[in-house]
Amino acid sequence: MSTKQRGVVRELLSAMSARLLVLPVGAAAAIFTTRLINEVLGPQPFAIYSLVAGLPLLFSYADLGLGAAIANAASAAKSDPVRFQSILRQSLFISFSVATLIATVSILLGAAGLWSGLLGLSDPDLNVPISLAISVFGFSIPGGLGRSILLGIGRYGPSVIIQGLTPVVSLGVVAVALGSGAETAGLVAVSSLGVFIDNWIGFILAAVSIPGTWADYLRNSQRGAMGEVIRTAMPMIVLMAGGAILFQSGRLVLSHTSTLQQVAVYAALWTFFQPLLSVVQTAGFSLWPRFAAARAAGHAPRGEFRAATFISAMIGLCAGIGLTALGPLAVNLATAGKVEVDTLQCAVLGAVLVVQATMMPAGMVLTFPKGLWLQSVTTWAAAAILVTFGVWKSASLGAIAPMWGLLAGLAIGQAIPTITAAVYFLADRERTDA
Repeated sequence: MSTKQRGVVRELLSAMSARLLVLPVGAAAAIFTTRLINEVLGPQPFAIYSLVAGLPLLFSYADLGLGAAIANAASAAKSDPVRFQSILRQSLFISFSVATLIATVSILLGAAGLWSGLLGLSDPDLNVPISLAISVFGFSIPGGLGRSILLGIGRYGPSVIIQGLTPVVSLGVVAVALGSGAETAGLVAVSSLGVFIDNWIGFILAAVSIPGTWADYLRNSQRGAMGEVIRTAMPMIVLMAGGAILFQSGRLVLSHTSTLQQVAVYAALWTFFQPLLSVVQTAGFSLWPRFAAARAAGHAPRGEFRAATFISAMIGLCAGIGLTALGPLAVNLATAGKVEVDTLQCAVLGAVLVVQATMMPAGMVLTFPKGLWLQSVTTWAAAAILVTFGVWKSASLGAIAPMWGLLAGLAIGQAIPTITAAVYFLADRERTDA
């Protein structure tokens, strides 16, 4: 194994380890937050807090797709600092503009007394706190770009840890608020403050890690930077929207075509599948700067790609075997025996982890605009396969139908064309390089 291939293995395992480290810490913090609010204020204030705090989760592409352009530029920041500085400046301009728009709309909705009605809440006194919470979330978006900078400059491990500790920061905010005597309105007002603080901590870490001075970022400019940002951001937004449907539509399909018991089966198993999926994806994302830098330099890292695909697939295989072996027991314990899943259901989602992991390096090769558009199309194709098969078979097969749909969609609609495109791209680049 060459030095570069060993570097690939190190990056994958480092990112995976960082995610595994923060997962239990974040889960424990979320449990403590739930317990603290329920003990001090009761279940209804907790429900309101959870509703407002969960609103940003509906905005799954909160970085507006800008992170892709930043990560690509940051990966070559040492060799082309002016390009990186120009792209970061334009991205910050866009994100602050959107943050201002979100805050303005939120404040107007609150002033008009519409927020409580939109969320199905009867207390009009919550309009102002909700407005504040959404405004704070809006201005957390520019801070979130720090994670993309850290990814691009090869410091993805610290980025994963910072992001994973958001529940811990949120717990601290809730504890301080309740300790200061805050009631429901006060708690709602600070519900997004944890995300804001965590994002800007990440941005500060990125700021002290990037080359050049802040004067350079204000002074240097490169023609076409805004166009490059938009060309990269647009397919990334489409890709992330398709990914949200691909991985989150199973329960909705079941709720319309099967029974609530089958929804419970799917949701209970998903509780354990989701963290494993995040580990697989986090490991794969660590490869982004390596392949982006090679692409910018005109190289074709085929050996590194093969090593990355093998190691990533092994990570997915281990995760899949773990879910298959322990899933039924874990669900039984978590639901006190009220929900049962079988080994086949666990094995199907375990296979999803293997396919996702195997595909991740190919996706990281294709992070330029045309490659991202290809991945957008394949992601939506996969989502279409899942929904079609789920609607067709959920009534007869139950919870396993959207699981089969997810596996088929991911393998046929996404993995095969993505891996094929990545192999072809690297082979073409190697011929050009030669």
